[in-house]
Amino acid sequence: MALPGPIRVDLSDEERELVFNAVKSSSSLSPREKRVLSEPGALTLELDLLGWFAFMGALEEGAKKARSLRDGRTLLLLRERFDEALHVVLPMDEDAEFQVVHLGEMDFPLSDGRVDEWVVRTNDLIAQHWLDEVGPMRLNPDLALDDLRDVPFLANCRRLLSTLRDRGPVKTTPAGNLPRDVVRQVLDEWHDELGELRYLRDYRKVINEEDVRSLRVARTVCSIAKLMRKYRGAFQVTRAGRELLRDEVAGDLYRLLFVTFFRRFNIGWLDRLPEDLDMVQGCAAVSLAILGVSDAEWRSTADWAEKLLPPAAVNTLVELGEARLVPLTAELRLLRPLSRFGLLEKRGVPTDAPYTREREYRKSPLFDRFIGFDPDILRLARPACEESRRPQPEVRQTEFFDGPPRSRYS
Repeated sequence: MALPGPIRVDLSDEERELVFNAVKSSSSLSPREKRVLSEPGALTLELDLLGWFAFMGALEEGAKKARSLRDGRTLLLLRERFDEALHVVLPMDEDAEFQVVHLGEMDFPLSDGRVDEWVVRTNDLIAQHWLDEVGPMRLNPDLALDDLRDVPFLANCRRLLSTLRDRGPVKTTPAGNLPRDVVRQVLDEWHDELGELRYLRDYRKVINEEDVRSLRVARTVCSIAKLMRKYRGAFQVTRAGRELLRDEVAGDLYRLLFVTFFRRFNIGWLDRLPEDLDMVQGCAAVSLAILGVSDAEWRSTADWAEKLLPPAAVNTLVELGEARLVPLTAELRLLRPLSRFGLLEKRGVPTDAPYTREREYRKSPLFDRFIGFDPDILRLARPACEESRRPQPEVRQTEFFDGPPRSRYS
């Protein structure tokens, strides 16, 4: 999903070298794109959305690791210049309708017909850094621990981090995973919403980290968020992790985990859906805005897919002959992760078929307490929530546990 135009920025040789050194290790940029960074003259980048996020994140990370304070400040200023250049490119395109579909991939209808406004506001949502205090979407870090006790993902991450903190540095296994005694201790108070442990304990004498998908995800996300690290062959909690384990700052930890999961962790790692569906995660902020104006009624995964999925994702599945996977894509990439963060509630509804239940989701009270939007965003998103945009294949999603984690996950 490419941006609707090239991003052009004039750089000096010194600035270009700083940018190249910051992003040269990024796996999200192709060799051709990296080679452009070493050529003289104005820098012109043509990236897809996730490549853009990776590029901007690499600049920010490079600023933190810069050799001098001056280099770090220069990279942050360059990041702002690239962000300004992106905002210049988008509104100047003559084909505003193309921008709505191509950039946001959402083509939400506008009740007042002001397409240009939606283009700009959609871009603001997609490009925003989710930890910013000012922006079209704001995440509330002031939630108390009592407000978050029923959030499975937060509880599991706190359990993992507190265990590692209390035990001190924990030596890894030869494969680089958590040792079995630590796994056993962590899983004693684990939120097993997927039923993994029930299955594993019935059929396995010993349980390793790589056997428990939810544990592997929690460890990975905590590592990406720099709450824990692997140092000299041992896992240990970082200074930031120790600080955020305090009950008084549970809201800050929750916000950091949420942003890390949806913005830096590859959700597609958890499923076997077809490739080229990254736009679902890339446009997650727009989907959250639609949820922000939704009521608290129970809806099936097919109904939510119609409201939340980017049309480009639906078109990709239809072209592949996999239209039946549209509801499942919405569930695996958006609905189920949001329910693990306590922002959606889930229930199973009996069906006519034996041993099957249709899954339904609704917005939880925590959603509106945690996520806030500018009034303009909600006004523009409301038509997308209230109107049906396209017919969806009628596919009933059944609820069942499909066995232990797959081999590609470990």
